[in-house]
Amino acid sequence: MTGRKAPLTGLHALKSTPLITTRWRPSTFHAKAYLRTEETRNLNIPFGESSPFRAGRMSIAYSRIETGGDPFEPVDLEAILEEVLTDLQIKIEEHDAEVTVEELPCVKGDRGQLRQLFQNLLDNAIQYSGDEPPSVRVSAEDDGSEWVVSVRDEGIGMDPEQTDRVFEVFQRLHTQDEHSGTGIGLAICKRIVERHGGEIWIDSVPGEGTTFSLTLSAVPE
Repeated sequence: MTGRKAPLTGLHALKSTPLITTRWRPSTFHAKAYLRTEETRNLNIPFGESSPFRAGRMSIAYSRIETGGDPFEPVDLEAILEEVLTDLQIKIEEHDAEVTVEELPCVKGDRGQLRQLFQNLLDNAIQYSGDEPPSVRVSAEDDGSEWVVSVRDEGIGMDPEQTDRVFEVFQRLHTQDEHSGTGIGLAICKRIVERHGGEIWIDSVPGEGTTFSLTLSAVPE
């Protein structure tokens, strides 16, 4: 990524505290999962909705990121991840996924949009897991005035030459028969990160997995 330091290839705990790892393997649940961020709550976008309708509704959400966002405030990313994992319970169980969350910081941002951001990234990591049960890890590294947060999977990976393309609206690397999707989820992620003054980039090896890394502003002490 031009003008950015090399993407993180390792996983780091917070420097100031010991590593705390939570493994999430939900058992039985019955609630239907919905996207519940501020951008999509009124649009009522269920995970089970067919792709054409879902794509249309997510296009509206994409267009509202700049104009429909909330003021920035301190946001606890651990709380955000807990909510996202609850929303993704059905998908996690269906894929027998294991999600490991390392200790995460508080950052400055729009709570609803950050929830949407990590929901899209985790959903993507589970979706492109390949034949093996998904294994996903979320971690953060202190970089001074900002945090570098990474979502790493051990899935199918992608061609490094194609990594910028996945952030474009309706650009997909796979057909619907291979992997379902709207082609807009990662574009929403990029736009949310940019609204927060950060950057997002990909480090991927085909057949070995993908790491999405992004920067978010630290909460001033």
